[in-house]
Amino acid sequence: MVMAQCNTWDKPHGGCVQTCERKNNIKAESTGVRAAFFYPAGGIYKGYWLRNQHHRYGVKESQKHFIYDGQWRNGKRHGYGTMRYRLPNGTAERLYVGEWRDDMKWGEGKHFFRDGVYYGWWERNRRHGPGVMWYKNGAIYMGEWEAGVKHGIGVYFYRQLCI
Repeated sequence: MVMAQCNTWDKPHGGCVQTCERKNNIKAESTGVRAAFFYPAGGIYKGYWLRNQHHRYGVKESQKHFIYDGQWRNGKRHGYGTMRYRLPNGTAERLYVGEWRDDMKWGEGKHFFRDGVYYGWWERNRRHGPGVMWYKNGAIYMGEWEAGVKHGIGVYFYRQLCI
């Protein structure tokens, strides 16, 4: 078996980018764990690989500062994980904590919106099934959802103002 010949260049940020060339029509594959992989367009991944894809557990930060910390399967978010967003001051705010399937929110999870927090079931990145939405204005909706909208049996509690 002939392995691919690889060249490594230093990156200004202290990391490296590795490019692999085919040799005898066999492409090199990455399997195992890497301390860090820097994407040429920006972003970083730290974690396990299987045949050049994120697999098992890893942390990926995109060039747009979205951070996924969790389980992967064949290059897609799959299992339990947390999605966060890195703010300009360096801190990160949570966006979603829960289950993923085939790179989508699917199963039980909690999503943090600008106007409140939803905890419940997801399917194909949409609220689907039983769930609770707490709004910043104090209102609460407990009930069923379908394809991202309130649907079926539910109760909406309005914030009561005392004078």
